[in-house]
Amino acid sequence: MIFFQYFKKVKQKKFFHCEEVRFGVQQLFVTLVHKVNGHFTMPRKITIQRHFSSSILMKVMNEFQMHPISAPYWIPIDPTSLDRAKQNIVAVKDVIDLSIVRQHLYDGEYTTLDAWYNDCLSVFNDYDLLFGDDPVQKLVNNYSKKLFHKISVQQGVDLIDHWSEQIYNLRTKLNTLINSVPTKYISKNTMKTRKPKSKGTDKIEKIKEIRKAIETFKTPQDWRPSLIILIKNGYEVGKKKVDLDLMDMKAETINQLYNDLKERNILIDDDD
Repeated sequence: MIFFQYFKKVKQKKFFHCEEVRFGVQQLFVTLVHKVNGHFTMPRKITIQRHFSSSILMKVMNEFQMHPISAPYWIPIDPTSLDRAKQNIVAVKDVIDLSIVRQHLYDGEYTTLDAWYNDCLSVFNDYDLLFGDDPVQKLVNNYSKKLFHKISVQQGVDLIDHWSEQIYNLRTKLNTLINSVPTKYISKNTMKTRKPKSKGTDKIEKIKEIRKAIETFKTPQDWRPSLIILIKNGYEVGKKKVDLDLMDMKAETINQLYNDLKERNILIDDDD
């Protein structure tokens, strides 16, 4: 039997009072789009419905269990031990209780809302078939069935199909929009670190720093450590003026000059 035949339609505003449904919508917008080979893809509708409904249906069952009147429906029943139900044993082939239904729900065995609801309904129907001869038990069973229905409607169960469909359609449109963006406008390697600088680029940067530092030299004491490095590396330094082409220097010499200036805290920061 179709699921919506069991539940009355509730107004749309009641949906937004359901915390679980709001949470489900938020989670779906975050998780239910997958990127495969550079393209965003949509999972099947049934996958959306599973994600969307599992927590809500579980909350319905947990809330129903909190009512003392629901206790008998969570206990396994052995029809052979019931004298008054022996004539109905043939009609009740596989008796299940709500604890089994909840376990199936937890294990993700229900692929549709109807399958879950029909199992829940069968618990009440079997109980009525086994204990229906007792007027009190029949009255309790009818009340329990109505209570389960009321809790389900309060949690917005009858809106799950509608909203899962709406979310699927919205995500499909978003998927189409994302994949329509030209490749040149999609940033690449946004989460990766910068590529390491080449040796040539690193040498040029150090030469710029060295030149800035040399321009600040005012006394022979400032020049002395740098001149010693140049002499040790085979560079002849005139007595009047030091005029060297830093670009022609070996990288090893550049590194020594740079490290010396760095140790003496003479290097000038580009931000200064």
